Amino acid sequence: MSNEIKNKVEEIKQDADVQRALKQATPKKKEKTPATRIRDKLVIGTHVLLLIGLFVVHQILSLRFPAFYEQYPIARKLIAAVAVSVVCLMVLRLVEVYFIGRVANTVHKYNLNRVLRLVVWLIIAFLRLNDPFSELVHGRCLIRFDLAGARVCIADADHELHWLDLHPGS
Repeated sequence: MSNEIKNKVEEIKQDADVQRALKQATPKKKEKTPATRIRDKLVIGTHVLLLIGLFVVHQILSLRFPAFYEQYPIARKLIAAVAVSVVCLMVLRLVEVYFIGRVANTVHKYNLNRVLRLVVWLIIAFLRLNDPFSELVHGRCLIRFDLAGARVCIADADHELHWLDLHPGS
């Protein structure tokens, strides 16, 4: 009886329609070609070059033209905004290539990519929206890292005391 079943299976496999359906149903294994690796390296290298270029522009404006930099603070904010966005996008690409790229399941890889992109864009939005609304608080930013006291100051009252050399503990 098992020989009969094997013979029937072989006959069914020989049918052209069944072979076409089997080819469509089986997932094709996509192997990472060197072209995709080169493309990823090119994108990451472009991000690094863009960051270096932004740093050079910042240094030129701050050292050679300090009056322009003080008169137009929007230039400094624009350079910072682009730099933060480039860093976040570079980290996104690095995580996609080196961590998510190793996931074998296509569905899990797709979902991880979607969640990662959402998180990165939310981080970019938070960092960029922090600046316009920072004037609502007395100081420059909503959350300030106080390096003199080695702690985070949520309000700027303590920070203003540090500027006046009136430390709360003294």
